[in-house]
Amino acid sequence: MPPVLSKQQTVRIALAATLPIPRKKRKIWAKKWLMERKKYNHMMLLQELDSEDFRNYLRMDHASFSTLLNLLLSEIIPETCKDIYKLLRNYIQVRKNMTHAVCRLVVDVLVVFVFHIPATGKEWLETSHQFESMWQFTNCVGCMDGKHVLVNKPPGSGSLFYNYKGTFSVVLFAVVNANYEFMYVHSGVHGSVADSGGLKHTNFYENLMSGNLNLPLPSLLPGTDILAPYVFLVDEAFAISEHVLKPFPQKNLTHGKRIFNYRLSRAKRVVESVFGVLSSRFHLFQKPILLDIDNVDNVVLACCVLCNYLRRNSRGYITNSCVDNEDIENGSCREGNWWRGNAWINLDRNNVTPQSQIGNNVRNILTDYLYGTGSVPFQKRMINVLGSMH
Repeated sequence: MPPVLSKQQTVRIALAATLPIPRKKRKIWAKKWLMERKKYNHMMLLQELDSEDFRNYLRMDHASFSTLLNLLLSEIIPETCKDIYKLLRNYIQVRKNMTHAVCRLVVDVLVVFVFHIPATGKEWLETSHQFESMWQFTNCVGCMDGKHVLVNKPPGSGSLFYNYKGTFSVVLFAVVNANYEFMYVHSGVHGSVADSGGLKHTNFYENLMSGNLNLPLPSLLPGTDILAPYVFLVDEAFAISEHVLKPFPQKNLTHGKRIFNYRLSRAKRVVESVFGVLSSRFHLFQKPILLDIDNVDNVVLACCVLCNYLRRNSRGYITNSCVDNEDIENGSCREGNWWRGNAWINLDRNNVTPQSQIGNNVRNILTDYLYGTGSVPFQKRMINVLGSMH
């Protein structure tokens, strides 16, 4: 039986039910510079950021930024400049009408510091040793690839920039070393050149075909008496040749050919990862670049230069989570974060020039070697992994 309440108790309960429940006052916490951000220009803001916020804001630490700024200022400060901070403010706040000049400056100043195509056989051998050590691919001196950079249709251009995917673009071609760094880039081939034919418009291709890259002479594959040339690795969009190797077509693959495709794809992931990191760090690549077509190349090249600069100078710019990582013990591979939101358009793989018999012979030699003397313990476990990715 419920307890009997007095009239006074009943009134108190009724009053309590009608009164608002006292709520604890919410505490609001935010960093000072966020609360007062309207007061800051970029230069004042940089002085307020702690180390973590500075890195999140500029994608580099204080030391890397200071070095970069000093390199640029050495070129842009007039002798008569009276107020250095005014000049800094003008150049840090990269306004739309300054984009072309600033990006051109970044390329001109930094390219000699961060881009390096080996000039001698000895330097190419050092690059080859990196690929052998890091990716277990013998006689490899680089990985090549190209991507379409989306642009707005230039007035009066007709179908010149119209690519096979139905958008407008220019082609960015790159050669990458084993350490996720650009060695060479070229931007500006019209998007209508959908396949690797754009490579023929570059100085790199001319030097490769004429023998002016100074590649080392063919060498004996380790543990054998078989000579093999030094090669660049590419995907199906490129034509095979003596110094350019691509995977076997996917039809009627023997076990040895599947092993070769895995080993080549494993090494070539570095160039895919570099393009992915470039897109994830510089979001302008994720949609059409809203600039005059004459300015696009400078912006694209400046991003590539800065990507190399930060790779070399900013700790944590490329982390393990950024790139694909193999688990060779369990036979699996985790995709890198770069793949999320990836907007690159690959070169057309359906319009490739005829095959080279010399290139096919080189590929067969390396196929036998990687299946036999040059095999690695995990390759049989991993041959199905890369084909299921991306």
